[in-house]
Amino acid sequence: MRTGNRSDNPSLGPRAVLYRGGPGAGKTGHLVHRVRQSLVQGLPPPSVLCLALDNAAAGSVQRRFLQAAATEPPHTMPQVLTYERVARQILAEATPGAAPHFLDTLTERLLVGRALEHTHARARYFRQVEVRSSPRFRDEVADFIAELKRHKLRPEDFREQILPGLPQTDALVDLAAVYERYQELLLQEGVYDLRGLLWLALEALKDPALGETWRERYALIVADDLQEATPLHLELIAALTGPRTELVGTYEPAQTIYGFRGALGDPRALLSSLLKRPLEDSPLEARAGALPRAIATVANRFSRMNDLDSAPAGVSALEGEVCYAAYRSREDEFSAIADELVELLEGGEYQPGELAVIARRSADAEAVAEHLVLRGLPVSEAEGQAQWQSRQALKDLLIACLWREQTAASPGARPARQQARGEALCRLASLTAESQERLRLPGLCRDGNAWQADTPEYPALAQWHKKLEEAAELPLRERLTILAEHLLRCLPPEAGRRMAGPVAACLTQVNQSGEWLERLTGHPLTASEIETLLTQARLRPAFDLPGIAVLTAHDSRGRRFRRVYLACLEEDDFPAPPVVSRLLNPDTARALREKTRRVLHLPPEVTVFSGLGEAPEAALADEQRLYYTCLTRASESLYLSCHLEAGGVSLFPSPFLAASLPENFLLAPQAPDCPFRGWVPEEAGGREDHAGCPVSPCHRAGELRRLPPRPAGEGRKELPEQAPILGESADTLVLTPTHLKDYLRCPRRYFLTHLIRAGAEKDTDSQTYGQAVHAFLRALSAVPPSKRNPERAEALLTSELERFRERFSTPLAAEMYGQLATAGLAFFLQTHAAQAQTRSPETSLQFSLTDPEGRRHLFGGRIDVAETWEDGVAVVDYKTSNVESARNIRKGVPTDAGQRYLKHLEVQLPMYALAWEAETGALPVALCLQNFSVRYQCKRSCLLVSEGGEPEEALSREVLEQFRKALVHWATEIKGRADFAGQPPEEGCKPYLGECPFTDICDEADLLT
Repeated sequence: MRTGNRSDNPSLGPRAVLYRGGPGAGKTGHLVHRVRQSLVQGLPPPSVLCLALDNAAAGSVQRRFLQAAATEPPHTMPQVLTYERVARQILAEATPGAAPHFLDTLTERLLVGRALEHTHARARYFRQVEVRSSPRFRDEVADFIAELKRHKLRPEDFREQILPGLPQTDALVDLAAVYERYQELLLQEGVYDLRGLLWLALEALKDPALGETWRERYALIVADDLQEATPLHLELIAALTGPRTELVGTYEPAQTIYGFRGALGDPRALLSSLLKRPLEDSPLEARAGALPRAIATVANRFSRMNDLDSAPAGVSALEGEVCYAAYRSREDEFSAIADELVELLEGGEYQPGELAVIARRSADAEAVAEHLVLRGLPVSEAEGQAQWQSRQALKDLLIACLWREQTAASPGARPARQQARGEALCRLASLTAESQERLRLPGLCRDGNAWQADTPEYPALAQWHKKLEEAAELPLRERLTILAEHLLRCLPPEAGRRMAGPVAACLTQVNQSGEWLERLTGHPLTASEIETLLTQARLRPAFDLPGIAVLTAHDSRGRRFRRVYLACLEEDDFPAPPVVSRLLNPDTARALREKTRRVLHLPPEVTVFSGLGEAPEAALADEQRLYYTCLTRASESLYLSCHLEAGGVSLFPSPFLAASLPENFLLAPQAPDCPFRGWVPEEAGGREDHAGCPVSPCHRAGELRRLPPRPAGEGRKELPEQAPILGESADTLVLTPTHLKDYLRCPRRYFLTHLIRAGAEKDTDSQTYGQAVHAFLRALSAVPPSKRNPERAEALLTSELERFRERFSTPLAAEMYGQLATAGLAFFLQTHAAQAQTRSPETSLQFSLTDPEGRRHLFGGRIDVAETWEDGVAVVDYKTSNVESARNIRKGVPTDAGQRYLKHLEVQLPMYALAWEAETGALPVALCLQNFSVRYQCKRSCLLVSEGGEPEEALSREVLEQFRKALVHWATEIKGRADFAGQPPEEGCKPYLGECPFTDICDEADLLT
């Protein structure tokens, strides 16, 4: 029922008012004021509906209400809903429990990817990105598709709807085919997108009872940005507006300021015909300070349509994106934007020199500043303030460009794009006090001085300019350090935290982020604060780097079990990847403590793992990770075995676990028929464990080592076996050293070889199943990658299973294994597709050498990034080397293995140099190996250093010839090695077509190729 009507609120009439104005005219502010005025007069909040196009717009309006609540009487917030939310509520009331299938994010991205596979748009627009090589690809295309749907653009309307001549026009034209194919897939899959959702809601409102209920529900409806609405949006507004409902909306007629002209442009005619009542048009004039908002609006459009990199935290669209877009566009195109701004804001009040501020934030400052400022716009008398704004703008521009340089230096950046940005950064860094003199413009200076010497900031800036002149000949990285240092001296104290994230991001390359963060904020930052800053700057947190993510990888992969039994392990039995030899990061340690407290039922006052902050031995660190992995697999209880024996000697529980648990926790030996110990709280009396098994008298954890060994053979029992499991998780997981190695290598392999006993017994059914799946994998590998799809894979699997059906012992066994293979196929295809999408875009190079005996040897290398330095090109390897061999060296393996590993290290980089020379005909000036874990061995190579520093010794022809001879000498050892630049082994278990996971149960010995 309606909660407020015209009789209750005489001030409300059935009017329909549209506020018209440009950016910064206060359209949204008028809506908020109108709603608050009605609420103060007594209109109940549930009878007010605020409509927004998307969640971001809804959040913006909601924040406006919160800001207004600070100066006006408090009241309950009105409803701010998106059109999608309203449509879902309508359908929920129309068909309770029988809602149609709507498009979620995952389904939409999958459909977008399938649409791209049938078009050529990727070859034209995404020239720098391959379909399956960039993790951002689907997100970018999904954003474009959402924009197309939002504006209801048709292919034939693209060139008319977009500003002519802009570079993004061709991109949207190319995406027309993607959009059409996407709509076809929607119909095929039987799902509805936002347009279909609105259509269904309008059909539901045609029911007389439901429609009358919704029309009587709201006394006031407000809608923002109607110029971007589609006819379906307006039809929904008209369907919700009753004869006694007041409608207030906003729209912007000057759509050329946007990249799109909008679906409707002027919604008045269509909305008036739908409402069947006249609309009042209320124009709004531009207010003071409208220019920054107008520029920010243009910047948001440019950043969305030109595929620019995201600006760092603290650098707004006004400060960076719009000018960078203007710099990339041709001058006449930017002139069109500038003309629109001038016409829109003519006669308005604004701060002096704002256009000059914007101009100086462009990488082409002189041209854009002259073009904008000299267009005859009035300038007030506050020149000093304007000039300070200009210098502040130049500092902000430096921050933005430093961010762009850091982004361009990422392994995934293309060399050409990186080189172009490097040149732009060099031009910025070369700006000195002399070039600032040339940027002075008429009417903006007092007594011919662009900067007042009596201002407190003058000495710092003067020294900054002097350092700029002195650093003109220095390498790029040193110049960036000097610029950042003097930049930070000029930052006001309150801006320190705002700029901390971007500055830390760009200075990561020179290993000074911690120092600069401390100087910026005035005190050392904790790990969580640093992570927050980096996240705000949209950086990859350090905790997500390879070698750290593996700690939590098993929390989201593999299978979960109610109970996990962990057999006692000796020191050499820990299969955790040796590259993860560092401590758990704070977040993982916190998760470990919380999980331990929950699983072991610890009271809140008990401190769990208090020694995690100390550096343990390597074996204890491995045990931490092992115990954490087991906890993530256990949904209820984790049990530790203490009665298993090896050679007649009792295997006691781990010293790490014994030292971690509090003294008042008890170790309960199980009954003879259940040879496991479980942790039980003292108040349980030591009578039962969590599974209800009877226990014998308990021992405190502190007495763990004083337990006498049990006689050989007493209490020994085989680990419980699991019956074949199909589809659902088992109740119990048993991990022994062998099981753990199989599990960490590949959870699917563990499932096949242990849980279903596929490898424990060489029975006929297991062999037949392995042969059938092996034949399926071989048939799938023969299909071209472009033709591999789930339907083809399912057909191949069905064919192979049918061919092997008669070899199974019973029809039931054939059916059981058939279901198992079908269930595993989806995981296999998903993993294989993920691997194909994450291929590294390295450049594969190769060369050959002839040894003194006349034998030729072929060598290969993959160049991740070829950086452009001041004096040439530097080949950079971002991968971690063979850390398994490094671990063996630290553990004292024989000397010959260590020497062989050193040889491999010393030949890896010269191989890159020779490969680069064979491909390009010129030597690189330096070779860099980053993320290298064995520091002291880097000193053995005279070519390069670790951690991204400068080379200790320049690469010369003489040095290269020495290594050329070394390569020939070691050719027999290193020939055919493919792991020099390979992915670290701990990055995850990925079943792929190059390795058959059934070799242990299949008679065929050959691997798939």
